Amino acid sequence: MTEASDSEEGEPAPAAPDAAGPAAAPASEPGEEAAVEVHHAHPVKSWREFFTEIGIIVIGILVALALDQAAERYREYRFAGEARDAVRAEVSENLYWVNVRAQAEPCIGRRLQEIGAILDLAEQGKPYPVPHRLGLVPHIKLTELRWQANASGGRASLFSGEEQRLFDNYYFSTDQLLQYQAQEETVWSGLRALQGEDHLTPDAIHDFRKLLAEAKYYNWRILFLIDHAHQWGKLMHLTAYDPGGIDRADNGASRFGLCTALDAEPTPLSPGTLIGGFGPPEDMP
Repeated sequence: MTEASDSEEGEPAPAAPDAAGPAAAPASEPGEEAAVEVHHAHPVKSWREFFTEIGIIVIGILVALALDQAAERYREYRFAGEARDAVRAEVSENLYWVNVRAQAEPCIGRRLQEIGAILDLAEQGKPYPVPHRLGLVPHIKLTELRWQANASGGRASLFSGEEQRLFDNYYFSTDQLLQYQAQEETVWSGLRALQGEDHLTPDAIHDFRKLLAEAKYYNWRILFLIDHAHQWGKLMHLTAYDPGGIDRADNGASRFGLCTALDAEPTPLSPGTLIGGFGPPEDMP
């Protein structure tokens, strides 16, 4: 044999190249490929496809915004309803107290006339009935706490413009009424010094006439504001509502001695006859 033949016999022949290329990877388990499949974004191939995708995104955003606005409007609607109910209830209760004052007006007007008649007689040097039961004007409770709370909290801004106008005008009237009520009570406390006076000096007559003039003015202003409060309540379709409670019982003119005869002897009241039993019995109307 030749040298080439010896070489071929001594060394193993090289492996024949695999026609199929490198060895194939082991076959994956069924379903494994589907679990790891990832969809990659592909470039837009046309303007139509581009605008279609943009439209889908825009529509999705608009739908989300519309749902959010609908939810916000529902919350505002609920908040406005709660605020409206609270304020309207407050107005109705205030109208009850306005009525308490209006019902006392006949006795208030008559008492002011009687005081004026006493001063006229005293100025002329004529005898006059000594006043013993001058009385007090009723103190009415007008509140605006619910209106202020909802206004400062921003809920009143959810009302319509007409509602806000009506509430503003109503509360302006009652706020003014409260101011005149406070001034009127101060004047009446001064007029009560007339009780038990069987002789009046010219200076005392002058001072009492001044107080009487102030009392008449405040009474006129209060009547004017009572009428306005009723008008605004009527425009809101609201009527008086009796709230009840301890501060409600018998707050009319009769309780404060306004309708009693001016020269009637005072009747001692036992503690507790008025709310809380305030004041000594001898100082009651």
